[in-house]
Amino acid sequence: MRNHISSIKGGRLATRISPGEIINLIVADEPDAKPWGPTVPDRSTFEDAIRILREYGLWQGTPQRVRRHLQRGLTDRRLETPKSLKSVKVQNVILADNQMACEAARMGAIQLGLNATVLTCNLEGESAAVGESIAALALRSHLARSNRGTPTVLILGGETVVTMSAEHGLGGPSQELALSFARKIAGYRNIALLALDTDGSDGPTDVAGAIVDSLTMKRAEKLGLDLADSLRRHLSYDALSKLQDAIVTGPTGTNVMDLNIVVVI
Repeated sequence: MRNHISSIKGGRLATRISPGEIINLIVADEPDAKPWGPTVPDRSTFEDAIRILREYGLWQGTPQRVRRHLQRGLTDRRLETPKSLKSVKVQNVILADNQMACEAARMGAIQLGLNATVLTCNLEGESAAVGESIAALALRSHLARSNRGTPTVLILGGETVVTMSAEHGLGGPSQELALSFARKIAGYRNIALLALDTDGSDGPTDVAGAIVDSLTMKRAEKLGLDLADSLRRHLSYDALSKLQDAIVTGPTGTNVMDLNIVVVI
């Protein structure tokens, strides 16, 4: 939608700079790290923008002048974003993406003498469900390990989501993933997870994510915290703050999606 109400997004900036040559340095927050932005052709259309607004019940709440512009774009094809920039000299260079972040984490773990593996850089899905799935992988690794002298590190990158209910508080995808993981590994030993938003802000909160381990559930019970209820009511921020498991980094100035690191000893 933003591409179709901006004078520079969706490749329009490139057409304004042309015939000048463009070198586009990109920090990618997309799973496939395809170049995108104001100097890259746009695959979406005015029809797509209107459909998305209607699909999510946002059309009537959109300012009237924006709706008029989008509707005008349905018939005036001169307003459409460029679908090809073959005549424009553009060089796209990806400086950083989630795959690079995961690989950097892997190399860091190896330098510490750990057995590290990147499982995926395309993690997606509902945060609580993904947290359980990652916990299942951790438990499988925990039960299968034969060499107890070398901890195992599992690295997963991507971006999960939280579907909000009518009753909710503060939280974010990484925080919910961490709480869900903690509940699943309760009763086992020597398992920990770092769930982190690389931009330093998870959801509408001032924390980047959380670190949880095999003792998180026991500590929650001592504090009178019901983590199942915290997940159901989307109160992960409150729970993790009380547990002192929330991570505060401050804004990092970049965004290459989320990073999840499991350590199994």
